[in-house]
Amino acid sequence: MPNARKVAFPVESQLHRDLDQAFYSDAFEADLIDKSLSPVDIATRALVSTPRWVDGLVNLRDHIASLFGLKTVGRLRLSESDRALKEPAVGDAFSIFRVVFLDSSELVLGIDDTHLNVRMSFLKRSSDSRASYVVSSWVKTHNLLGRFYMLPVAPVHRVLVKLMMLGVPM
Repeated sequence: MPNARKVAFPVESQLHRDLDQAFYSDAFEADLIDKSLSPVDIATRALVSTPRWVDGLVNLRDHIASLFGLKTVGRLRLSESDRALKEPAVGDAFSIFRVVFLDSSELVLGIDDTHLNVRMSFLKRSSDSRASYVVSSWVKTHNLLGRFYMLPVAPVHRVLVKLMMLGVPM
């Protein structure tokens, strides 16, 4: 079972260039057992393995967010049938996100709202002897509501990302 470990934000990520604008950022790396997996495969496996109780938290978040006029996001967890989706393109929906960037080594997903912008990267790293992947998150807040929003979300986010990463080597 992979052990997700906190790492420095990857300089090769598309998100690194805007890291100085982030109110919050983190990065976790785990070994990649199957080197043939693409960043889309990695993200799909992570989102399919999201614990079911997370959708309950997202529903609660949506209820509270609607009181403040914020976007509701729906279900974070991908279903097993979502695995068979075609290869996404920039602009396509992917779980609660939109595809912001995609190449052979990285998939960047994002969601923007009035209080903050969120980006999540699935970066594949490989060499002859080793393969790994990094899940990085970047949040830019726009106002006080965004900063308050992140207070309870940040600690839950760190736990959730590690749980999602457990599902990648299926």
